[in-house]
Amino acid sequence: MNTYLSLLAVSLIMLASSAQAQPEPANYLQVPGPILFKGVPYHLTWSSHPNPTFYKQEYIGKGDNPNAFKTMLMLDVVTGHVDLNQVVASKIAEINQQNGPSPLVKYQLSKHPSTGEILLDFVMSQPAPDGRSLQIVERNVYRYKPFTSASGQQGVLLFGVCQRSYGSDTSLFVASLKQNRTALSTDVAQFRLPSVSIVK
Repeated sequence: MNTYLSLLAVSLIMLASSAQAQPEPANYLQVPGPILFKGVPYHLTWSSHPNPTFYKQEYIGKGDNPNAFKTMLMLDVVTGHVDLNQVVASKIAEINQQNGPSPLVKYQLSKHPSTGEILLDFVMSQPAPDGRSLQIVERNVYRYKPFTSASGQQGVLLFGVCQRSYGSDTSLFVASLKQNRTALSTDVAQFRLPSVSIVK
């Protein structure tokens, strides 16, 4: 069970995205595409089904570079008897581990009292080789919710949005986060999640 929790909690690695160009990635979750978020269509770019209970799909805008994207959407599903709070706690533990090498690590957690959904909003960064500036700044908003498939499978669904900036753009990006901190969280929280149907 801990393996499954850690898999769902894994975030984008700062040195390189897991999203690699792949012809016709498998749509394991049978999500109609593209996904429209804030008026922008995002297309399935990469997917993975590393074990029988874990599914991951990533989406970027048309023409964006999977290895240097500006915005990415994520859909993760883990099936089985998984505690949503433990999944989130595992992710927070991972974020806290970045406090050493990462000069910019912040997160905020909120829970919807009626639906049980949890929103995790966090910022991480990677320093440039010179140690005096930032190479990457990444802002993520993860929305976790209990999941039940059409066939009755239960588990946890994650819908996430990741925004990145690189090099000289990171200063303006950080400044914009301070001015518009709640906008993306609100958009993710209010987003109508797509229908998910797991293919056996």
